[in-house]
Amino acid sequence: MEPLRSFTTKDCVFQLLPQSMKHAPMTIDQYIALIQPGLAEWGKEGEPKIKIEIIDFIESAAGDKAVAHSKAVDSFGPNGVPYNNEYVFMFTFAEENGQKKISHINEFVDSGYFRDFMAAVAAAKET
Repeated sequence: MEPLRSFTTKDCVFQLLPQSMKHAPMTIDQYIALIQPGLAEWGKEGEPKIKIEIIDFIESAAGDKAVAHSKAVDSFGPNGVPYNNEYVFMFTFAEENGQKKISHINEFVDSGYFRDFMAAVAAAKET
């Protein structure tokens, strides 16, 4: 998660959507602090925590916005529970110190899949 900081503006805003998930917008620092501790239990030793495959990518003509439809593949959450969630990332870019960086990220997740995944993780912990 830490390398993400180098690609974002200092005031980058992250929003996990849909809004029914009840996550308020947060700074990139708040997002990393929220996600990073839990990732320690993810994945298999020596492999990436989550492998993301880009299905489709669209960039605006001006180059200030991009959308990536993606999916986690061959990934495993806590207790080895398979994780294959689907995402749509919407990026907004801005200039900072002469470099184009991400200033806003909207991450849409398959909330039904995520709900079921978390239930499977809880069940695996009980066994």
